Amino acid sequence: MVCKKYTRAYLHCLVTKDAMGSQLLSYHNLSYMMRLSRDLHMSIVEGRFPEFVRGFLRVQFPRGDVPKWVCNAMEVADIDISECCASTKCVTPIVQGQPLPIPVNANGAAPN
Repeated sequence: MVCKKYTRAYLHCLVTKDAMGSQLLSYHNLSYMMRLSRDLHMSIVEGRFPEFVRGFLRVQFPRGDVPKWVCNAMEVADIDISECCASTKCVTPIVQGQPLPIPVNANGAAPN
């Protein structure tokens, strides 16, 4: 209920000046994760998990800049998320102007 009772600006002010802000943010994050887990579980039970994933990605990445690791994971899970991506290739995340390193397997090769 934190997100319905306090504005983001108020929480930001609290976090920078008072320990209560961190506590309220924790409550908010727990509430969000519980709702997300419930909705995820229901999508699996109702047989609509791929649709749930696509809807989630559209909300989280409205410009279609889905990270490459998400694209790779969805490909392994056989979930088509092409409608969520801005282009046919997913985006390699950039941190401070540099692309994040691509993980490698035990043989030193990048996963497909």
